[in-house]
Amino acid sequence: LKALLTVLVEQISAQVGVLQSDVSVLLTEWQKHDYLCNQRLTYTSGSDTRYGIGLGITPQGFYRFLDTMGMEHTIIGGQLRPWNGTTDPVFSTSSAAA
Repeated sequence: LKALLTVLVEQISAQVGVLQSDVSVLLTEWQKHDYLCNQRLTYTSGSDTRYGIGLGITPQGFYRFLDTMGMEHTIIGGQLRPWNGTTDPVFSTSSAAA
């Protein structure tokens, strides 16, 4: 058991070192495991609620999503969750940046 724990700690330490040394590696790994990326989501901040599609994180750590009007948002606070409505929100076919 001690040998297994030693190997696990070494592997975790090595992975943390790689992720800390290269932001692009961290972003790539995050995108592989980002449950909301390319999925419909609900974003809530205070009384503001928007529906959209997750686009993943930026190099600065913000989360990006495209709302139903085609506006891209970068956010750092609020609540993101999978959209679980009974009817699909209407998505615009045009795209614009916010």
